[in-house]
Amino acid sequence: MENPIVRPRGRAPRWAAGIVILVTCLASSQGCGSSDSGADGGVASGDVDAAACPMAALLEQNCQSCHAAKPVAGAPMPLVTWNDLMAPSHSDPARHVYEMVKVRTNATDKFMPPTGHLTEQQLGVIDAWMNAGEPNCGFASGAKKPGGTVTGTADDSDGGVSENEVIKPEACYEIHAHGEQTPGDSTPFTVAPSQFYHAFNFKVPYDKDVKGLIFKSLIDNSAVVHHWLLYQVNGTPDADGTHKNTGGMHTNDTLLFGWAPGGAPPSMPPGVGFQMPKPGSTLQLEIHYYNTTGMAQPDRTGMSFCVTSKPTKYTAATTTLGSELILLLPAKTGTATGTCNPGFKNGKDKRDIHILYSSPHMHKTGVRMTTIINRVGGEKETLIDKPFAFLEQHDYPTPVIIHPGDTLTTTCTFDNMSSGIVTYGPSTTQEMCYNFVVAYPADLLANPGGSLQGADNTCLQ
Repeated sequence: MENPIVRPRGRAPRWAAGIVILVTCLASSQGCGSSDSGADGGVASGDVDAAACPMAALLEQNCQSCHAAKPVAGAPMPLVTWNDLMAPSHSDPARHVYEMVKVRTNATDKFMPPTGHLTEQQLGVIDAWMNAGEPNCGFASGAKKPGGTVTGTADDSDGGVSENEVIKPEACYEIHAHGEQTPGDSTPFTVAPSQFYHAFNFKVPYDKDVKGLIFKSLIDNSAVVHHWLLYQVNGTPDADGTHKNTGGMHTNDTLLFGWAPGGAPPSMPPGVGFQMPKPGSTLQLEIHYYNTTGMAQPDRTGMSFCVTSKPTKYTAATTTLGSELILLLPAKTGTATGTCNPGFKNGKDKRDIHILYSSPHMHKTGVRMTTIINRVGGEKETLIDKPFAFLEQHDYPTPVIIHPGDTLTTTCTFDNMSSGIVTYGPSTTQEMCYNFVVAYPADLLANPGGSLQGADNTCLQ
């Protein structure tokens, strides 16, 4: 296993001393220049010139139509609260969101907002706010958290620290595809010109219980990588550093995270840590290779994850919704539908379930995915209803609470224009209907049994 990567956090603003306790807030017209002591985190508004305070108004006017408290139109994060700006960037966790705001608004290509460049005066607002030390002025107190509502009740808690505490990662690690059958090898893996699944085994690199905070995909050779999935091996593991071809099946293993073109593993909002394997466990990075170049290709695709050993208020995990009962007739549009009846730990734990993110996954004939919440009282509520494209498999913030008695029905729509029947399977010429959702408390949503894929954290038909 490679050594931990200690990631710098960029220029430290004046509030960054040790672990910072934050109170998240919604943008409003709160005035600046008050005698606020700065107890909410950040530089007190009375400590800075009022010229530094129009930042919240600028974001509201120019960014929040997409980067709202519940982001829309594919926006990866909100830009509403001071905490939103202080969070690690999705594209570069070594930097804060506010740093990337400046980068994107000053870019000449792929700039933000996409409707047109900000004026020099507007760019000056960002500069003045950053030059003043990123003060928490112009933002009002509220209860929203990045990536969804994380308010909960005492019964939702896992007994950790305050839900408002933003915890910095203690260490970050990378795992990669590699050529040799030894731990720590950094030689490229040779990808034959064909389609296959290959699994790389790694002993977890930490020696104490941790929670995951930040996850990132590290694609090396995009010409040959179709997708990857990260599993916790629950049976007898292969040795650290070894790797082999697989059929894409994972009997009783636990799916942690994945990546497909257009997507990104979601990082955790304040107050939430992702459930990680215990020390001594084995991680398996399974890569679906799809090499159509006609020649062997080198690849070191991998992923990184940043962790903390500090308790978090909530613990999240992934659960797979959807259906594996797929039968698509030639030259026809068809559907597959599965209903999840949440397990609530076999009926023994009746806490509410908070869903944070949804990640639809299908193959080449998939065109749309819908997941509907069937409330116990008879009402219907949409969790997600999105078009699907094979090369644009997005991860969506979908904050919602599932109560005991609620169920979730996922429907995948396929357009099979081939001359053959298409059924469930791991190949891109076959199909899948999976909605990978991240939710807390961990494991309450899963109701496994009978999955063809084999993972133990499913809630399918």
